[in-house]
Amino acid sequence: MRAICVLMVLASVPAMGADPKPDFTVKAEEFAKEAKTDPKAFTAKYAGKTVEVTGTVQHAPVPDSQVWLNGFKEKPNQVGNPVFCAVPAKLDEQLRWLARGQQLTVRGKAVKSSGSAVLDDCEFVKVGPSTAIPTTLAALDAEFKKSREAADKKYDQKSVVVRVKVSEAKTMDSKVVWTVTDATGKGTVQVKAWADPLLEKKFQEELEKVKVGDVIVLIGRADSLGDSFRLWDTVVLKGPPPGVKLPGDKK
Repeated sequence: MRAICVLMVLASVPAMGADPKPDFTVKAEEFAKEAKTDPKAFTAKYAGKTVEVTGTVQHAPVPDSQVWLNGFKEKPNQVGNPVFCAVPAKLDEQLRWLARGQQLTVRGKAVKSSGSAVLDDCEFVKVGPSTAIPTTLAALDAEFKKSREAADKKYDQKSVVVRVKVSEAKTMDSKVVWTVTDATGKGTVQVKAWADPLLEKKFQEELEKVKVGDVIVLIGRADSLGDSFRLWDTVVLKGPPPGVKLPGDKK
């Protein structure tokens, strides 16, 4: 597996040179369950085989060049056991636009299991429509102030996309933190947006190129912090994901 600076994703992509005839086609939940409940049998069945897995995105840690698909939950309130998909360099630029809950089919080589389902050298066979929620900082601020509980519930396991202007940029405890406002300049809402390079030096250097005064598009999580909210696990995009229109955009 690999860890490297990465960038973006397309709305819908075909299999990119992957074997058109996988040895197995399986749902992410089933694949993860087999790995968790009987690692030995999972390894005997899948290790070294080409497996096509379909599920929804739980997380896409960009610096680690990975996608996690929602997998097997032993209990309903658990985060569960995801399917870990390592992405090769040729797909690095397609990671950024992936949103939580987005449908994704990947194809890769299964790795010996010690309780987790892992695919290496994954191809994106099919990427579903973006589930990212386009919004503004002012709109998010109003929702969280009206009902923090309702807003947390609404945005839990979701991704939001916002266009913002950077008013402060700094690095804290290996994380890059921006203070941002709505790009239109309307309103006085200021929010902290956090990006974690996961100790990947090149990715951190890329994040630190964002300077005060820059207008950027961010995708990430919105969750409550005190009376307001913050943006967490943010990734910088060149524009909104395909099919997603930000407030104020003409197209």
